[in-house]
Amino acid sequence: MELLRPAVRPGGVILIGEPFWTEPPPEECLAAHGFAPDDYASLEGTFDRLDFAGLELVEMVLATPETWDRYEASQWITVTDWLAANPDDPDHDAMVRFRDENRRVYLRWGRRYLGWGVFVSRVR
Repeated sequence: MELLRPAVRPGGVILIGEPFWTEPPPEECLAAHGFAPDDYASLEGTFDRLDFAGLELVEMVLATPETWDRYEASQWITVTDWLAANPDDPDHDAMVRFRDENRRVYLRWGRRYLGWGVFVSRVR
């Protein structure tokens, strides 16, 4: 947020795309994602972070569970198509592991505990 502030004209807005916790995540969720508990906040906590940075939240667009699913799942098909087109690539096996782990972590933890939003703010 501090990096964006100098680029904002008077009356301009800052757009911040940010995950948020839909409910407090258990330790297993944090470990599976590789996150610390305070890497993200709840929606109210995100509001507090913006407020603390001297920003006024004026609008937000939040992903629904269905649009979040589409975003995540589109990555799986993209990687799957890449794997089929590049069977001899030196990163092939690593990409298989990435896709499979990402899919499982999302289905087990991400869909329940993580949301996504674009937060529109003005400098106060």
